Amino acid sequence: MSYYTREQLQEILSELDAAIPQMKASHPDETELVMAFAERANAAGRNVSDADAGWFIEQLSAIQHRHSICG
Repeated sequence: MSYYTREQLQEILSELDAAIPQMKASHPDETELVMAFAERANAAGRNVSDADAGWFIEQLSAIQHRHSICG
């Protein structure tokens, strides 16, 4: 299996972070927003190495916190 590099993951996370305002507009219901966020996060997480998994989860949590997304 081919894993994303840390640089690729950072780019994916930056794109996800930037997409949150649009996701909030498209999913005004908090549950739907959390599900949409999780779907995108899980798609990226499939190609995260064990070595980067903890870091990746921390970054996702930071995005959720920054945008007040419960999950």
